[in-house]
Amino acid sequence: MNKSIGLKVFITLVIISLAVFLTVRYRMTKPEISEQVETKMKDSIAFTFDFEHASDLKNIQTVTDFKAKSGTYSAMLNDSIEYSVTFSKNLSDIPDFKLVKEVKVECSLFSDKKIQNASIVLAIDGPDGKSIHWSGDNIYGKENEWSTFTKVFPLDGSYLDNSGILKIFIWNKEKEVFYLDDLNIVFK
Repeated sequence: MNKSIGLKVFITLVIISLAVFLTVRYRMTKPEISEQVETKMKDSIAFTFDFEHASDLKNIQTVTDFKAKSGTYSAMLNDSIEYSVTFSKNLSDIPDFKLVKEVKVECSLFSDKKIQNASIVLAIDGPDGKSIHWSGDNIYGKENEWSTFTKVFPLDGSYLDNSGILKIFIWNKEKEVFYLDDLNIVFK
């Protein structure tokens, strides 16, 4: 009887140790969400994300190491992922936001098939969470290869106060399978 209890305790400790080991190992292989490249230029500010380091991004559970254009990671969209990683920034944290006239978004896309019904979206929510501005446009790319997609959103920041939150993301309406990498956002 005592051997039976001892064996159960031993097996339980082995299972717990294995679970802790696998959890720690999994967390160590995920990208660190701590760094971004922020470039200030004469008349613009740029944010660059390669998904190896991805601060200012939400919905990071879409980041995967399954396929990437540069580095190890990209963001995957599929039948269970309707929204990509999301660039999210308080307007007050974007220098001279009231002077912004356009936001240029550039990214790399990969899909086995033609992307049919997905959109790049720029949204601004007020401090109460209600939408102040929303604009979107269809995305497209080449089949079976990485291609660059660019969208320029005209924007008049002068009518907005700095208390809102700006978000940029891809809306995967038809829940297609494709990958996003090397996201660049430039405020001019």
